[in-house]
Amino acid sequence: MILTRLLLATVVSSTALSACEGDGTSKGGAGADVSLDTADGGKTDTPFELDTTTETDTTTSQDAESELPTDAPDTTPDPDTAPDPDTAPGPDTPSEPETTSDDTGAGGPVNATFGIISGACGTLGEAFTSPEPSFHSNVYAFGGAFDAAALRSLAKKRLDGNNNGGSSKCSETMSIQTLYDCEGLVGLKTELEITWDVVGQTTDWLGEVDGVKVGVSVSRAYQGPNDQTYTVEDAITLLTKKLGGINASTESVNASDAWAKQVLHIWTLQPSWVPILEEGWNTLSPELRADTIIVVTVEQGSTAITTDDCQ
Repeated sequence: MILTRLLLATVVSSTALSACEGDGTSKGGAGADVSLDTADGGKTDTPFELDTTTETDTTTSQDAESELPTDAPDTTPDPDTAPDPDTAPGPDTPSEPETTSDDTGAGGPVNATFGIISGACGTLGEAFTSPEPSFHSNVYAFGGAFDAAALRSLAKKRLDGNNNGGSSKCSETMSIQTLYDCEGLVGLKTELEITWDVVGQTTDWLGEVDGVKVGVSVSRAYQGPNDQTYTVEDAITLLTKKLGGINASTESVNASDAWAKQVLHIWTLQPSWVPILEEGWNTLSPELRADTIIVVTVEQGSTAITTDDCQ
């Protein structure tokens, strides 16, 4: 049996070999002649048929594409919502903190002894040493009853003492207290305590701030309880009289009490009179205005400055 199979295999092999030797090629539908170079430059025919037709298997790539999730999020930056690189804070450039401010007017609200002061309050530092005149205004909103026990020592002395006459006791008392509350101007002497070389025009009180002595003259823009009108001519009349007195008192004060600047502190009950006073001040000559600081304080919620006892 074994011998028979070997004989059959020999016959099949001889037949196939004879077929190949007949024309030197192997025919097939897609076959090709494949020769291998030999070391001696000859060509060796391969005793087998190679299929050189190649097909690209697209199944894998198609399957890979079909397996990608179709609802994956789009991570492409949106140009309309992407942060601006010039303005977006980076790790070394933290965003600026919010800032708040409660300033009102020139100096903002200040809690004073008898209420709240807004406007030019705490802003006169440079004016005290400037060679130029200046005009400032604020509003004192009184809250609660006047209490003499809350006054500073010189203000209390003025309230309890005398002056050269007139009914300006409360306005001068409140001037001493207010300019301290706003500017830290410490009262040194009342009008009767200041030393004069010449008897004549005087200044109502002497104060000091940051080592600078300041003379203060006090007045009121007030026409009485029944007169609500005020004109530029009224303002010019008041300012001319008071500034003239200030200039004269500067010439007559003794060197021991001499001041570097003077303040004309004007009280009024009418906010609308402030611009009228400023307009009148602007018409005055430079010689009359000199270097005096004008401060106009509007009293609200009280009429204390029209009285002598602040009640």
